Amino acid sequence: MIPEQVFDGIETRAEENFDERLLIEADLPSEQPSEQPSEQPSKQLTVTPTLSQAPTLSQAPTLTQAPTTGTDAPTVSQAPTSTVSQAPTFPLNVTGVPTVSQAPLPSNECVDLPGAFTTMPYNKEVITACSTIHRKESAETRTAFCEATADGVPTVERCPVACGSSKCYNYFNGCSDGDRFEKFEAMTLDKNCAILNYHRTEDNGQPNSWYYRLCQDFAYKISLEGTVEEAGAFNVELVQDRCPVACHNLKCTCVDKDITFVTPPSLNSATGSQLEGIKERTCGSLFPFALQYRNVVCQLEIHAVTEEPEYVYDLCPTACGFRQECFCRDKKGTVNTPGRTREERTCKEASEYEEASLSFFCDETENVEFARSCPIMCKNDFCLTYLKEKDSTDSISIYASRLFTTCAVIADSDDLYQAYACGLKEDDLQVPVSTLCPNACGSI
Repeated sequence: MIPEQVFDGIETRAEENFDERLLIEADLPSEQPSEQPSEQPSKQLTVTPTLSQAPTLSQAPTLTQAPTTGTDAPTVSQAPTSTVSQAPTFPLNVTGVPTVSQAPLPSNECVDLPGAFTTMPYNKEVITACSTIHRKESAETRTAFCEATADGVPTVERCPVACGSSKCYNYFNGCSDGDRFEKFEAMTLDKNCAILNYHRTEDNGQPNSWYYRLCQDFAYKISLEGTVEEAGAFNVELVQDRCPVACHNLKCTCVDKDITFVTPPSLNSATGSQLEGIKERTCGSLFPFALQYRNVVCQLEIHAVTEEPEYVYDLCPTACGFRQECFCRDKKGTVNTPGRTREERTCKEASEYEEASLSFFCDETENVEFARSCPIMCKNDFCLTYLKEKDSTDSISIYASRLFTTCAVIADSDDLYQAYACGLKEDDLQVPVSTLCPNACGSI
């Protein structure tokens, strides 16, 4: 019996040799094992990103080895700064604190357990480890191991990342619509999350004409007596925050997953030479890569036993930047700034920086993760152009987080509301609302 500590921190080659002694691929059955059932939610209406969709992407590289990190990342262009006039504040009667649900924090349940265990794929007793299963090149072999039990415990529970547990690869990152049948009023109509989800595919698999506008509107509560929440009240929830799954809320679908995943060898598309072998990665580890190599890595299929193939860009929509709507939104949580006096900070804090300091942190060659995590604060040219073509669809918090709105609501409102909202800054980001909603705000 191999001691358990052999599997902790063991090198790749040693793991491969150990596997070969235990289970020779030539001895495996030729028939493909049945696929493991998956609870992965539908990704309908999401677009599989192509390389051309990524901001300022170049063609596949002609590198002969993996590039060194952090030395040749492109500099984020600086758009001209502009002074946004402040609309007059109104004597509003504050009544409460917002209760808008937030995207869930990463769960430590999505960590593969260390150490060796005994399992029986193909009715053969084998000593293995989650890290060993995760690194196996054969998808058939990974599936066989993940469908087996280990000491009476399903392997997927011991190795949720390697075995593709839905709780770790959920497209909505744990967001929920709650009571899907609880009614609310939106655009003077009685709706609920289940109806919104139906509208999402109502027109031959595509959303009906009112779906997006409904998701961007207010969800007025309806009491048991049938009384509808007052329009214009504080803390009125938006439909997309009440029904984040039905509305595919970006705060849920754009979150980079906080797990360690494994990718197969990456190859030079021009020469076929191998750049890197099988490798463990995180979404955060992608930021220092040079642009071209990051694009290569983001298109790799990951090692995980999931119902449908999962690619790095599925797990890391923001770090990869292939989905423009995910790339062009500032992160509300902390951002890593390694090697600085403070090794983490928020995009919001940068609103108080002097111009020279802001330019420094927004320079991808100096602080790549901050620059790519805060593109609006950094006035990234690509994102400012993107927003001019399509206003942000994120929920916007204003007036000390007691009022919530969207660009769509602003666009359909009267001149007084538009002037007020467009003259403010978004509370959680401290960027002008007019920057997030250039079309809705127009010349205001």
